[in-house]
Amino acid sequence: MSTEAGAGATSASLYTANGRLKSWPMQLSKLLNSSGINSNSDYIVGGGNKSGATLPGFDSRVSFTNTVESLAVQVWAGASFQMTASTGQIVFTPSNPFDRIMMASASAGGNSVITAVGNAGGTSGTLNTSGANGVVYADNACSAGSVTATLTCGSGGGAFPFLIGTRDSTKPGVEVINAGWGASGTPDWNSSAAWNANQAFDAILDSNALNTTIFCLDINDAFFGVAQSTFRTNLDALFAKLKTKGDVIVKISPQVGTATINQSTQDIYWGIAVEAAKAADIPYVDMRAIFQSRSATLTSGVARDDLHNTARGYAIEARAMFKALTYFL
Repeated sequence: MSTEAGAGATSASLYTANGRLKSWPMQLSKLLNSSGINSNSDYIVGGGNKSGATLPGFDSRVSFTNTVESLAVQVWAGASFQMTASTGQIVFTPSNPFDRIMMASASAGGNSVITAVGNAGGTSGTLNTSGANGVVYADNACSAGSVTATLTCGSGGGAFPFLIGTRDSTKPGVEVINAGWGASGTPDWNSSAAWNANQAFDAILDSNALNTTIFCLDINDAFFGVAQSTFRTNLDALFAKLKTKGDVIVKISPQVGTATINQSTQDIYWGIAVEAAKAADIPYVDMRAIFQSRSATLTSGVARDDLHNTARGYAIEARAMFKALTYFL
């Protein structure tokens, strides 16, 4: 979502206050923990708008050396992190103890190697992306209780990790991965181009055995003027694919400013999303029924601008999705 990846993440107020924690998926993870359900959200996902120099201000768990976000490989959740050969390094300090490091990476060719090291006595694991035309994904064992994971790109070619995460395998529970991609719409997630969100997302679903997807793609299609028939066709294809992987919940966006998208257009695209969910027999949560009009939410401090919510607004969304998820847990 946009607080995690997109225009909303570029807000200076979010960067200075560890804005990642304000996104509704991260707040959802907190609610799960408070209810007694073990939840983990220690993931870094390429977002397409935050460089290596600026991301640590937005997400205090990470630091970079010779690493940037790059559109050279456009994949799941947007851009990947481009690690320059031999010198690119990501240091990740998770919020919780872990014994596994997980990475999904696209290779630009050559003989790229990513080495993950769990510090404080952890064991290193290596992903060799040589000749890989798809995603390399692995669980790398590290000592439980390690505090940092250092990823270093080896010699030859560039390495492009786009998902990095840690988990404690001794504590099974709900893992929340925020795959928000700023300014993306259904055409991006249905693309057939080599190295794209659709291809990479398939690999993550297959490898990580994610069993519930919260789907939220509607307002950007309206915003960018995606043809209504194309929007419906794309939704049908995405719903059919996701249903083969596990449960799906459709999250219908709340009201946005009518100066940005007029009300009649919003109503049409929202209606298409609802009808597609019904046709696929997928439950949906309509945030329009939960939020007031955009002018009212701006006045009450729930919205930040015409398109993005405040932390308070995202907390409301998190509670709504928590309630919906209880039917699946």
